[in-house]
Order: sequence, then structure tokens, then C-alpha cells
Amino acid sequence: MGHRFARSGIAWGIAWGTTLPVPTLIAPKSLCCAMLRAMDDLDLAIAHVNSAIEHLAPAAQPAAREALTHLERARALSVSGDITALSALSPTELAYLVRSRRESCGLSQRRLSERAGLSERTVKNVEQGEQSATLDTLRRLAGVAELALHHDSARGTGGPSAPNSWLLPRYDRRALMAELQARANQNGAALEQTMLYLDDQSAQDYLDLCGSDSFVARFRSLPLGEVAATILERTGDRPLDINALGPGDGKTEVSLTSELMNRTEVPLRLHLLDISHPLLVIAYHRATEMLGDRVQVQTLHGDFHHVWRYPVFLPRPGTMNRRRIYVMIGGTLANLDNEVSFVRDQLSLATEGDLCVLDYQIAYAPPSEPERIHQLDPPLINGSLVTHNSWMTGPIRRYCTSVSRLEGEVQLNTRTNVEGSYELDFFVTVHPNQGSPHRHLAFKLRRYTPEFLRALFHDYGWTVLKDLPYGPTKMASVLVMEKRGKG
Repeated sequence: MGHRFARSGIAWGIAWGTTLPVPTLIAPKSLCCAMLRAMDDLDLAIAHVNSAIEHLAPAAQPAAREALTHLERARALSVSGDITALSALSPTELAYLVRSRRESCGLSQRRLSERAGLSERTVKNVEQGEQSATLDTLRRLAGVAELALHHDSARGTGGPSAPNSWLLPRYDRRALMAELQARANQNGAALEQTMLYLDDQSAQDYLDLCGSDSFVARFRSLPLGEVAATILERTGDRPLDINALGPGDGKTEVSLTSELMNRTEVPLRLHLLDISHPLLVIAYHRATEMLGDRVQVQTLHGDFHHVWRYPVFLPRPGTMNRRRIYVMIGGTLANLDNEVSFVRDQLSLATEGDLCVLDYQIAYAPPSEPERIHQLDPPLINGSLVTHNSWMTGPIRRYCTSVSRLEGEVQLNTRTNVEGSYELDFFVTVHPNQGSPHRHLAFKLRRYTPEFLRALFHDYGWTVLKDLPYGPTKMASVLVMEKRGKG
């Protein structure tokens, strides 16, 4: 006899009007051999007990049959293998799967509860899809052979399931590219920050930048182990949704998810939201390759200015047992036009117990001391971010109709929305082959005074759990925060 462990991906899908197969349930490779041996042993034990029952005294036969039932349940559970993908289903998806399988094999809810060793109320709750099932409940249901909730037969149930890619209805890459071209040729037009990531060459320039040793040392040496430990201290055994806003190539966000995965057995989902299709594809492949089948990964094409448009990001009936972690790493906060309104409006959608992880650059001096900032802040001293030049100026060079040469300038802006912060504005002046020069704001970089940034989040219902400086000069930090309840 033998047992086959299937491995297959989840088909790429679009969020609306699409029904995909329920994710295939997969056993980790490292467990395959041990599980095969265990199933052989169970089969042998079941055969011995079956053959012995008729030779036992009548008084002993009920106990033997009960033992046989437990062996058969253990055998069915071993066939069910790893329940990671099963636990990744939403309550609604799990409800449909269990109910349809129970009805197809002619089991009543009471009989199913007896076979699974659960209360009838628990079975009803699962089939109503009102709350997430515990890992113990999932294991017990997976142990009921009639339901066949194992990897091969859980496929193609015809029920609702989550796609692994979503499109915001208003997401239109062609329109975004047309807007970029228009701004690159209009004097005084600022490039919206997401325009630095739109086309394939911008994505490649960004990847080249992120791969430099100086960038890695300054911006990617976050204390992710301590961040993950802090998250799990607060969330306990609740399933987690990691909502990554603007992850770029996803390296840091996937590494954080990996830290969580290695420290807990709770179901994890990773949602990657980015405006750049090339970077989003890279982030998706990085996540699936690094996290494997342990984490359900979904991509979302769009910007992070409209979090409320993405249902998978939000608390909703059936997911209240989960905790959401809103991750804004890689300067995402500084890319916002208005941090105050984002925290007040978009992050207000979080519910009590949800968490937020974001990094930020620390101010070299208070905005009230501009001369000191000029003396201390490297881009103001050196005149530009040399490592960023190709990436920052690339869209203008490619989409401006006439470029003879480009001239860069960095200006200090202390009129910002967050108290204690200031902004470095990187302007590019285009000198065309003919006609007058035109000037553009190509990039902006904000720095914050830690206590004022913490106060902003506190004022809008967030408790700061950790503020962890990192990097060679400790001029960057990562905040870990938890949403407070009302009152």
C-alpha cells in the first residue's frame, strides 16, 4: 500500500465573480516518511483488532470495538496530514466544505459530533461560519474519514474560496502611466510617490537600489525577531492576517512573516498590496518560495490610500477571532500625502487588539532649528542621495519628451503635518533640447521626532508597545503598536 502527498498551486484569480478550488491541503515533506510508517502501523493494528473481535468473549467485544473506532479515527487523521491549508480557510469557506461533505455522506450533525468527539453545538457553529474554528476542532473534523478533509479530496468542492490576487475596481495601470507622462512634461507638476514604482525599469532601478550594501545596512536591518516576539505576546493563539501596505519587493515583510511562522503554529495569511505590478509579482514569488504551504499568500493590485476598499484587510463577521497586523515598512509612512488623515481615517478601521508595525526615519534636529538640520542631515550636506539618483530621475528621463540634461536640488521643508517632523524635497529641473526648463518635485523624504510620532498614534487609539531604533547610526526605528478598545 502507499499514500500520495499531492502538491499543487492555487490558480491565479480575480476578486470579483471568481470561484477557485479550495486550497489543496499539503503535508510538509519532512513529515511524509514518518506519516507513511505511522499509517502502515495503524493499518496493521486495525486489521489485527478486526480479526480478533469475533474470537473475544461477548463482554469484551464492546471495548474492542471502541478501541477499533479510535484506531480508525487515528488512521483518518493521519490521512488528513497537515491541516495548515484547512486552517487557512475563512469560516465561510470551512462552513461550506464541512456542511457539503457531511450531507453528501449522510451524517447528521449529531452523528458527526460523535464521530469527531465534539459537541453538537461546536459542529453547528462551524457549519454556520460565524467564528473561526480552533486547531483542535479542525484536527478532530479532519479525523472523520467520511468527510475526506484531506489534501486530495478537499479540492474542487465547488464552494466559495479565496483567490490569491485582487484588483481594486479603479486600478488602471494605463491611466497611471498616462498621468505620469503628463506630469513629466508639465512645469511645476510633482510626481506622486507611487509613480516611482510603476514601469518595469523603475522596478528594476528600485531593486538595484535595495540590493546595495549601504541600503541594506541602513534600511533593512530591522530587529524582526523582537518585532515578531512582541506581536505573539499580544495575540496569543489567534490566527493572524499580515497586511503589508506597499511592500515593494516584499523582502522585509516576508522575513517578518517567516519569523512569525517559525515561532507559532497559528494559521497565517499574508496580504501584499502594491501599486507596482512587477514588484508585486516578485514579492509574491518570494513569499511562496520562502513561506511554502504554511502561509496563505494573496496579492492586491492598487494603492494604500483606500484601505477601506479591500475587504480582506478589514474586520468582518466570521473573522473577529483573527488579529490583523498592518505593516508599513520601507518608508511607506513618509510616502503618504497626509499621515494624520491616514492614521485618523484608514487605520481607524482596525479593531481592538489589531496591531500596526511601521518604520520611520528619525529627525536630526527639531524643525524649529533649520540651520542645525542643514548641518547634520546628509542629503542637505551632500546635495543629493547619490544612491537614489537613477531611481528618482528615471521616470522623468524616460517620459519627458525632450531632455538635454537634468539638474537636482534638495530643499528643506518644515511645513509638515506631523508635529516635530520635517521633509526633504528632491527637485529635478529638466533642461530640454529646445524651450524653457521645467521643474518637478521627484521625491520626498520625511523624518520624525519619535515622541511626537508616538503621540500622533496615541491620540487616535494606538498604544505603542515597542519603539526599536536600528541601523548603523540608529537614525531609523520601527514601531509596534496595538489598537485600543473604545472607552
